[in-house]
Amino acid sequence: MIDYTKAADAGGIGAVIRSIRKNRRLSQAALAQLLGCTQNTVSRYETRRPSPSLHPLRKLLELAEDESQSRVILARLQDMGAIISHGPSVAPAAEGLQYPVLVLGTSMEKTL
Repeated sequence: MIDYTKAADAGGIGAVIRSIRKNRRLSQAALAQLLGCTQNTVSRYETRRPSPSLHPLRKLLELAEDESQSRVILARLQDMGAIISHGPSVAPAAEGLQYPVLVLGTSMEKTL
């Protein structure tokens, strides 16, 4: 499995959620509607209390606009056992290579 933990240390899931929301010019309430939760829950996610569950993380992965955002979300999904990797067990960025990963419970495949 690919190790995304270093990416997660770089800013955390809360900062990524806030970045995705602001880049897409969404209010917390609008993002909450996309994620199927409340505005208060999005506010708590952005302050890392608690980390989102599987469903919101999959949706956030779809909304992620760059590789660094995707890597942080993938780190959380990997921690939950929701990633199938089709590459080596090292972070591909370290080698400049790209490998597809499959997010369980979806037909989504991201190449990183």
